[in-house]
Amino acid sequence: MQSLDDYSRAIAGYELSFLSPSAIKTSLCFYHAIWRKKEPQWSICGIPSVLYTDHGSDFTSQHIEQVCVDLKIQLIFSQIGEPRGRGRIERFFRTLNQILISELEGYTGQPVC
Repeated sequence: MQSLDDYSRAIAGYELSFLSPSAIKTSLCFYHAIWRKKEPQWSICGIPSVLYTDHGSDFTSQHIEQVCVDLKIQLIFSQIGEPRGRGRIERFFRTLNQILISELEGYTGQPVC
């Protein structure tokens, strides 16, 4: 899971895990995105004004909604079945797949179910 700044397209934060997505894992990613990083060259941080996401259960939880209310973040959900609204993040994942994941041993090109 990762967070992408819409303006700069910089990776603001990430959470790497083999566990299923959850509101807690999403919150950890979001925390990493808004907090200052240990690496001085990774300067992107801060509370965004808008969180644009899909309808995954980890994003539609009351926990995420409450975090957005508490931090005064506008929560916007993409249109169901309309991936074009998520183009920037989808492009990032496609690039990650083409450059990194496809080079791993055992890669089949098929999504893991």
